[in-house]
Amino acid sequence: MMDTQILDKILEETMIGKSRHETQKFFGRPADYKTRNERTYILKTYCLGIFSKKIHLYFHKGKLRDYYIGIL
Repeated sequence: MMDTQILDKILEETMIGKSRHETQKFFGRPADYKTRNERTYILKTYCLGIFSKKIHLYFHKGKLRDYYIGIL
């Protein structure tokens, strides 16, 4: 499991502007949740699955535009 700060730096420096396919290859699996302009990956679960650390990837015209890492 990647540390959040390391993942944040990698996403900011190398993944912004990449396609959905390229981001899927980076994570090595399909997204856990998909919508037209968003992909969500569950990174880790806590408290018997009640809480989970997720990364939300936001796309515009097929390219990664923004992201959010948080515990929801």
